[in-house]
Amino acid sequence: MIVNLPTGITFSNQTGGNKCLQAELEGIYIPVGNEVIIESNILHSPETELTKYFLSSKYQGTGATNGIDPEDVYAIESILEKYNLKDFISIDNTKLCESHEAWIWVKINVDSQNNSLLKNFDKTSLNGVITWNNSD
Repeated sequence: MIVNLPTGITFSNQTGGNKCLQAELEGIYIPVGNEVIIESNILHSPETELTKYFLSSKYQGTGATNGIDPEDVYAIESILEKYNLKDFISIDNTKLCESHEAWIWVKINVDSQNNSLLKNFDKTSLNGVITWNNSD
């Protein structure tokens, strides 16, 4: 996740499936939600499930570059909930048109019980993006 803050540091990622967009945002980068199951060498993470979702029959790797819709919001929030991130991170419904594969705008609840990383920030909520490896 990239938290949108004036840090002077810009993070970028190739996003948008086979459109290969070069999204970027100034802020701080915070890894969230990844767990490795050592016995089976499996990365158990929202990233894996989000990638599968955007590769599924709806988008087939095209990247949802025209924005995401309520069906996508439901699917993404279900994945966040599965990893106990939903009360900490929620989809920013005012930026659905600016969200696409591997670049989803979110609101960050600083007061969340699951948030120990940002608890000392003065703001009660922040925004940013969750981002992951592009499917292309």
